[in-house]
Amino acid sequence: MTRPLLYFAHGWSYDQSFWQPVIKNLAEFSCHYEEAGYFGASPSCKLPQSPYIAIGHSAGVMNLLKRDLSRCVGLISFNGFARFSSDISYPEGITARVLERMMTKLSQNPEDVISSFRRLCGEDPPALPAHFNQERLIAGLQHLIDEDARLSLLGWDKLLVNIVGSTDPLLPSQKGLQHPCSLQEIWQGGHLLPQTHSTRAARLIRDIANDL
Repeated sequence: MTRPLLYFAHGWSYDQSFWQPVIKNLAEFSCHYEEAGYFGASPSCKLPQSPYIAIGHSAGVMNLLKRDLSRCVGLISFNGFARFSSDISYPEGITARVLERMMTKLSQNPEDVISSFRRLCGEDPPALPAHFNQERLIAGLQHLIDEDARLSLLGWDKLLVNIVGSTDPLLPSQKGLQHPCSLQEIWQGGHLLPQTHSTRAARLIRDIANDL
């Protein structure tokens, strides 16, 4: 049986290179990437035309859930969530004013905003890119305020694997994808599990792909 392709989606403040520690352990697979274009690269979000497993990190999971995943045979979430900002129905989210302050600061000092956020996520010292696309970074934060993929998650009827970090500092990620049929694992770690646990993440992806 032909192996499914792998499609990787990164979160806010990162790019497709975020997945390289995992990808280097998956040489036998055909890997495809979403690129948000936060740091000068051209945005790209074309989904594969053949059956694939979608693998997302953080906001990348929410973005995936809002897309047409008809050819997707399974979703693996690392530190993911279906909604990020708080409202009456989701009080555990991050308040919009926090993200709005980040948006204001991005237009003045993007290096400081990205550095602070990556440190919060557990990257210390943060490896900052050479170029910043402030417009796309700000749009990404607005997306975190506005987007809600909980209905899409509720209707999900395919394989769903939910990996959360025991010490993830972002509460929406710590709660993960709240779905009754998800296969959930709690790993000892923070918000960057695909990087801090890259070998384990690759092994999980390989095992799932080989079982499908």
